[in-house]
Amino acid sequence: MQTFTLKRVLFIGGVSALVCLTSTFSASAQTNFVTDPGFELGTAHASGGWSAFNNAVLNSTAHPRTGTKSVRLPGGNGVGAFETISNVAFTAGTQFDLTAWGFITNTMTTGYIGIQATFFNVTGTTTQNLGTVESGPGAALFSNHIDSNSVLNTWIPLDTGVFTAPSTLPISYIQVFPISVNITPTGNGNSSWIDDFSLVIVPEPSTIALGVMGIGLLPLLMRRRRSR
Repeated sequence: MQTFTLKRVLFIGGVSALVCLTSTFSASAQTNFVTDPGFELGTAHASGGWSAFNNAVLNSTAHPRTGTKSVRLPGGNGVGAFETISNVAFTAGTQFDLTAWGFITNTMTTGYIGIQATFFNVTGTTTQNLGTVESGPGAALFSNHIDSNSVLNTWIPLDTGVFTAPSTLPISYIQVFPISVNITPTGNGNSSWIDDFSLVIVPEPSTIALGVMGIGLLPLLMRRRRSR
């Protein structure tokens, strides 16, 4: 009787641990740290929202992918916006992935658009661009490009790929950008739109393996219990 009770306790404890592990794994993989990912909220920059530069339009209603708004980047060089993200605990070696979607209605003569991310450190009045481990100090990591070879009037996925928080200095925040580089000619005819940002932490391989292993072991535990 005692043996049965102990096995039952172990079984229930094992199932509970697996459920908790799977839930933790799922939540960490799905948290989007961008405050206003679809430009719908109009959150002020001081409250963690977007800040536009060089005539970018944060609340364009011309071509939203979801919702009613997206950011419009008119032709030009260095047209874009940024959001400063400090609502995440930064640890050296933590890996992230930044994604969004881009859209163009006219073939670009030159240049390209995309998204990018970089880490910053603030010490007193000094702000230092730390870059990422993959791009190096002072350099943001850029995504795949939308350019003269891209399909028109179709939402195209943009992805920086996995990037890593550096360990050189304490990290104060990440900045993420939609940005255009040397788009000509200028004007609304060569505008592009970007929407639906997502910045997530990428789970470590060991965490993924534990989650998969736990899910795989659950049916075995169930069958073992029934057979007894």
